Amino acid sequence: MITLIIPVLNEERIIKRFCENLESLSKDYKKTFNEELEVIFCDPGSKDKTLKIINEFRAASPWKLVSENLDNPTITRTIRTSLNFVSNELIIILPVDCLITKASLMEARGIDNSFFYGAFPKNFTPTTWFMNQYSHLQNKIRLQILKNMVWTNCIVIRKELVEDPMIFQTAEFLEDVILSDNLKSQYSIHIFNNPVFVSSRKYSPEISFLNSFVQILINFSIILLYRLGYKDLHKLRKLYNFLS
Repeated sequence: MITLIIPVLNEERIIKRFCENLESLSKDYKKTFNEELEVIFCDPGSKDKTLKIINEFRAASPWKLVSENLDNPTITRTIRTSLNFVSNELIIILPVDCLITKASLMEARGIDNSFFYGAFPKNFTPTTWFMNQYSHLQNKIRLQILKNMVWTNCIVIRKELVEDPMIFQTAEFLEDVILSDNLKSQYSIHIFNNPVFVSSRKYSPEISFLNSFVQILINFSIILLYRLGYKDLHKLRKLYNFLS
């Protein structure tokens, strides 16, 4: 009923922890529903040990792996490589920065036929007081009020919408923002109650408050420029990389 699609690229530093969580989740799912949780990793050309680590876990799991060397890989291009292997109508796009809980997965599994797409509120883990406040603002303002989502909200979406190139558009930058806008223009978002947990590499407790605050300002500034009508994604990406 649900397929997890997991785009990866050079994730050796965090993929083992992710797979350990996913392995436990898969076992719980099978025990509860007496069926395998369909899991598809898609890799556009990792050069590190990402694939080796995934394959170590796949030896004891029915997980699928689609590996292709893509030119100029983006998240949408990477996800599209997996669509021929998806057996279910409902997809959860699960970044390796995210940990999804059994409660969140069960909530997604329980949606009805009127559902088109949705997203989970997110919390950072490990976290600080400042990052707790930041995630609360993101969940309240961006997700609940503005109805905007990003990849780390673990987007839940019908397969037919991912297959539609006018909705699931490939772009050089801000693909999740573009996807959110395309969906919002045609459908109503479903906001789930249970959260997902994001181990964001740019906001960890080891990073100073000042550096975290600066990164938040950079993110906000890039989105603001885009919302104000500056649509040159190539230059926005160059600016983001320079400032980050």
